[in-house]
Parts: sequence; C-alpha cells; structure tokens
Amino acid sequence: SSPTFEVTGVQIEVGKVATSYEHRSLGTELQLCQRYYQKDITRRAFWGSGNVGDRQFPVHFITEMRATPSISFHSTSLDSGSASAHSATRQGYNFNMSGSGRFYEWAHTANAEL
Repeated sequence: SSPTFEVTGVQIEVGKVATSYEHRSLGTELQLCQRYYQKDITRRAFWGSGNVGDRQFPVHFITEMRATPSISFHSTSLDSGSASAHSATRQGYNFNMSGSGRFYEWAHTANAEL
C-alpha cells in the first residue's frame, strides 16, 4: 500500500572500468561536510573589566572551509553594543565587538555551500 525503494552504499561512476567501493570513516565524512557548513553547538564568550567595545576576537573553524563562508550568529548575548564578523577567510574570522559592552557571548554559523 505504501511502496518504497531504499538504496544505500551505491557508488556511481563514469567510464568502462569499475573501481573498488570507497569506504570512508565517519570522521572523514564529517570533516568533508564541515568544509561546506559549520554551526557552533556551544557558545563562545568574552568578558572584560570595562568597555571591551571595538575589539576583535579571532575565531578558527574546526575544518578549513572550501571557500570563504558567510558568517551569521544564531545565538548572541550582549550586555550592550553589537557583534559582527570581520576579515572572514577559509580558516576563520574576527569576531568584532562594538559599543560599550563588557560581556559578549555568541555562536556562529559558517556557510560555504555552493
């Protein structure tokens, strides 16, 4: 009544010669995926004793991205001021703290999808 067709473990190739099926570890697969998309699951924090505005905090990605990603913040907590990403590269970015705040907490999403 509800027909389904499920396929796993398929490798499609172009050419007349078949090659061995490529087996990758879970860690390798995760690292390859992280080249396209990374999302913090824990928040990073910076506290200062006084105005920490207009300072930058370097953030490094888990895995080098395939291209310079767009950076967005899906979770922030600031006592005052604003947060932005500057000088993004494939390896990371600088978290820019602006305003008169003393406390900045954030989590980012880095997206370098096609």
